[in-house]
Amino acid sequence: KLYPDKKLPRLPPLPPASYPPWIRNVAWTTQAIIGDDGSAFLSDCGVSGTTDVLAKLRELIAAREIRRVEGIWPTHYHLDHNELIYRARQAFGAKAYVQREMLDITEHPHAYGLPYLCSVPTTVDHVMEHGQSINWRGIKLTFYHFPGQTLYHGGLLAEKDGFKAFFTGDSWANWGLEDYCTHFRCFLGDGRGYDKCLKILLECKPNIIVQAHRGPMAVTVEYLRQTLATFQKREELCRKLLPHDNPNF
Repeated sequence: KLYPDKKLPRLPPLPPASYPPWIRNVAWTTQAIIGDDGSAFLSDCGVSGTTDVLAKLRELIAAREIRRVEGIWPTHYHLDHNELIYRARQAFGAKAYVQREMLDITEHPHAYGLPYLCSVPTTVDHVMEHGQSINWRGIKLTFYHFPGQTLYHGGLLAEKDGFKAFFTGDSWANWGLEDYCTHFRCFLGDGRGYDKCLKILLECKPNIIVQAHRGPMAVTVEYLRQTLATFQKREELCRKLLPHDNPNF
């Protein structure tokens, strides 16, 4: 309303990319990393408004496009990303891999007064530490605390044959950063919030970013550096704007 003839400045959208043959989209936020033996390791397993995710997984197994669902890793606590993990563990015998920082909210979601929570507690089989790597079915998986859109969020780097795909969950959007809601707790400062996320991406140098709702995107180091530089200006702007010494009040 203040600027009816102008659009807010945003970084240019990232170009769409293709999945490598060992990653496929299952339904909306649910993506599958396919191991050498055909086993699937899911990034997210949440509700979709148009697709029965568990039924789709059964179809893929019946068609022998995947052998089984062996692991599930939720990016964050929102129900469109983790609501079906409990049922998938029962249906397929899959193990839940959860970032240390998400352990309590995964097992005790009703203890948190946050929006869009999973409705059922989920038992965690493997607690992953920040920077921990495992070799899974011919693919290297490295797990990170990735507190962008929300404090309780993880990031996953999958590597095979020199190709790197980084699963960002909702801690990325195709206009820059998914930070439109203060209730998500996007903290400012060196090594916190999106500053931490962008530095992780700069360290990993992925070939593609896999955003949960928008799929794979090609990304360059220069784009990440530009995004980080733009975001780092926010802390000083907030100090001037807000009546608090610390903008994370």
